[in-house]
Amino acid sequence: MVKATTVLCSRYHRSGYKYDLLLIPSSLHRTMPEKRQRKYPTKICPTCTKPFAKQGKYCCRACGNSRVFTPTYKAKVSNALKQKIIDDPEYKQAQIAKILPDIPIPPQIESPMGLDQFIADGDLWTEV
Repeated sequence: MVKATTVLCSRYHRSGYKYDLLLIPSSLHRTMPEKRQRKYPTKICPTCTKPFAKQGKYCCRACGNSRVFTPTYKAKVSNALKQKIIDDPEYKQAQIAKILPDIPIPPQIESPMGLDQFIADGDLWTEV
């Protein structure tokens, strides 16, 4: 005996949609596939030396953030960014805009106050 699955199916008639229950063999009925479980080999975290079975080199975010960059790696990244600034003028302008604000800074001028004057509570006072 073949197992059957009940499926709600709609057919269009002149009067509108008509719904029927059909018996379909379960071998033909599509079921949702189960989610694949990935199997990762057991590794040792280089920071905390704990064994773990996850994707990546580190066991957790904290261990990954605590890595130390070598001078070789720093030089490689520095050269790549310098080359990008040379090649792409728009990138260069964007980086400069992050450092320098759009608000113009007025030039410094000499104060009209003398050496024996001071401002307190918004008023200009002169020492006697």
